[in-house]
Amino acid sequence: MKNIKIFVLLLVILGVYSCETYKDPVVEYSPVYPLSGQWYIQVYDATPDTLLSKSTYTMYTYNLASNTADSMWVYLSSSSSPCGAFRAKVACRVVDKVFSISSSVNNLYTNKFVKVGNGSVVLNGGKTKGGTTADAISMELITDQKPGKSFKIKGVRVSGWPEDIP
Repeated sequence: MKNIKIFVLLLVILGVYSCETYKDPVVEYSPVYPLSGQWYIQVYDATPDTLLSKSTYTMYTYNLASNTADSMWVYLSSSSSPCGAFRAKVACRVVDKVFSISSSVNNLYTNKFVKVGNGSVVLNGGKTKGGTTADAISMELITDQKPGKSFKIKGVRVSGWPEDIP
């Protein structure tokens, strides 16, 4: 009986000490947040604003190695998308949540030219497939892969919820 009391006392002491609470970790964002992220996008023809493909593609926006707040990468790796694959460095203004390229730049993914214009992020401006409110992204795109063709890209930030996966 004495061994049981000592065992129970040890369990209580262990339980009290194991309930130590820690402070929440400080989350550090990149200098281009909230422009940076993973996005589910769809590609539209820019002129009549019609959907070119029912497929959804994953696009990434992220900071440069220099970690500055005035420029970022825009990357779409799917060459099967109507606008093709591209990776380009764009200028951005984080405060206004806008980004663009003033002139065509070399597309580092395909070694052709690409121009991004009127890019913007609207916080809580979109809905995912599952109905979750998420940040929305939109931009215009002209690429040398499809000469004379301009595209509009629209999408929402990846939420991480299984029901929002396209």
